[in-house]
Amino acid sequence: MPQSSSDSVSRGRIPVAKPLAAAGDGPTAQTASMGAEAKPQLSAAAILANPLTNTGIEPPSSLLAVDIATKVPRQADPPKAPLKQGAKALSEETDTPLHVLEANKNEFVQPPVDSKAPQDTPERREDESLAHSSTTDGPSVVPPTADPLQKELDDLERQVTQDETALADEKVRYDSERLIEFCDELGSNLFAKEAPAVMQSFMSFGEICERVEAEALQLAMTTPSLESEEPLQVYSAMMDKLDELQEQASKLESSILRLTKSASGTTSSTHSLEQESLPNASADKDHDDKEKEQLAEDAVTAREQIIGVFAACLPVLRARKANLSMAQELIDSAQENFSLALRMESLGIA
Repeated sequence: MPQSSSDSVSRGRIPVAKPLAAAGDGPTAQTASMGAEAKPQLSAAAILANPLTNTGIEPPSSLLAVDIATKVPRQADPPKAPLKQGAKALSEETDTPLHVLEANKNEFVQPPVDSKAPQDTPERREDESLAHSSTTDGPSVVPPTADPLQKELDDLERQVTQDETALADEKVRYDSERLIEFCDELGSNLFAKEAPAVMQSFMSFGEICERVEAEALQLAMTTPSLESEEPLQVYSAMMDKLDELQEQASKLESSILRLTKSASGTTSSTHSLEQESLPNASADKDHDDKEKEQLAEDAVTAREQIIGVFAACLPVLRARKANLSMAQELIDSAQENFSLALRMESLGIA
């Protein structure tokens, strides 16, 4: 008696929709029954390779999904080819007899041990960890060996640097002291009152001399008119100007000499005072005599700078006095020549 679809589902089987032709007794049904009866027998090796597929057991119900609500069968994905597993698959791949693989399946072949290879000891593991840490942390810094020659050069370099610094400080102090002394001399009563006035007189005297000398030269080269009432008066006026300039030159020279001499006296007195103010050699044996001489020379040099400025004015002043004397002689000769010409004209000789 045929079973219904509900009974098949309850027994765990999934009904498959049969075609319409399968309901009768036609040839199609007979062919299907014959194919089922002519199912080939499986060998033991095939059963070992894939026991589920080759033993005739139906696959799980997941391979054929059937929607029970709609009663519409849906064919599942085709089954995948079975994978070769076990010793037989290894035998087919490596061409090794199956009984050899079965006999040697529990054996383990150990690699040959090199007698020269380092043994795994705690000391070796510690060394490897140290090497690994040094490699990861960065290159190890090897302290340089102390070179005695390099050390000596470094010491010498430091000493030279200290000496140069000391010399630079001394030079700055020396220049500052000279500048202070120069300002002190300028701020003294002598230079504050007399020095500016003397220098101003010297500059103005030079301008006056140049103008008067040019006038004297022009007068000597020309002859006054004979029709003038006092033709010799121009010569007398020029001689008076030249005499006045000579007197000014003499006074200015005296002022410069007095100024330089007083400054020299102040320099010598200051030099002696500085020597007295310095610590005595008997009281201070460690004091250097060269330092005394250096301080004295610095004081003299600072004052000589001021003295030299005024001393340089003396040769210029003397040259101007000589030019004035030459102008006086020239005007005197011109006056005599003009007087002789007037006398000859009065006698009617000319």
